[in-house]
Amino acid sequence: MVVTDGASENYKEVFEEFNWRGQNDSTLWPVRVFSYLVGKEVADYRDVKWMACANKGYYVHLSTVAEVKDQIPSYVPVMAYFQ
Repeated sequence: MVVTDGASENYKEVFEEFNWRGQNDSTLWPVRVFSYLVGKEVADYRDVKWMACANKGYYVHLSTVAEVKDQIPSYVPVMAYFQ
C-alpha cells in the first residue's frame, strides 16, 4: 500500500526486480499494489497510478488522509483474492 502526495518516478526497476521476476514460477507470490494519492491539487498522478495498475492493484485519488481509512475496507476482497 502506497499513501503519498505524489511520486517523482514510477520505480519500475524496483518492481521488475522484486515483484515481476519469475512470474511464471508458481512458488513466487507477486504483491498487489494499492496506491492512494492524497491532496486536492495534485498536478501529476501518472506515476502513482502506474504503480497500482502495473501491479494488479488499484489507484485512488483522495482529498484527505482521513479518507484513506474509509477506503481501505472496500479493497479487502481484492487483497484476499488468490490468483
